[in-house]
Amino acid sequence: SAGLPVARERTVLAFMRDLLWERRGVVVLVVLANACAAVAGLAVPRLLGGLVDDTAARIADAGSLGGSAQAVADAALPVTLVVAGVVALQALFTLASKVTAAVLGQDVLAAAREYVVRAILRLPLSRVESASTGDLVTRVTRDVGTMSEAVRWALPEAIIAGVTVVLPLVALA
Repeated sequence: SAGLPVARERTVLAFMRDLLWERRGVVVLVVLANACAAVAGLAVPRLLGGLVDDTAARIADAGSLGGSAQAVADAALPVTLVVAGVVALQALFTLASKVTAAVLGQDVLAAAREYVVRAILRLPLSRVESASTGDLVTRVTRDVGTMSEAVRWALPEAIIAGVTVVLPLVALA
């Protein structure tokens, strides 16, 4: 039996681009939330490195000047609080990115399923009847679900990976 028609890769990419373009506001939120989470994640090691360097210098100065360990600890407290704040901010941005990506993914999933059903209904009845039930079910569930998973998980991971690679390279330059 002949299966349902299969779209070319270029057609699928154009379809995804159109779906995301129609939801560009949410896409921008996903990108921004993921980028902010990645930037916050990159800030923590830098802050901790500065804290360690500063504390080591203060300990060396305190030893040579007869200072107290309490003064060194007091000087480290503000940076420690900033690090804790940045970690909390990263957690909030990560939560926001996961929520917005889930909303976007579910919206894309619904739109894609509706499109597939409409496309199948436009086919000649003989073509639909000649396709196996498994082919039809696969198109509406697995194929569309895979596309939705890509929006929910792959898009955010690609953003985080890009920011995590690009920002240190910019900082090195």
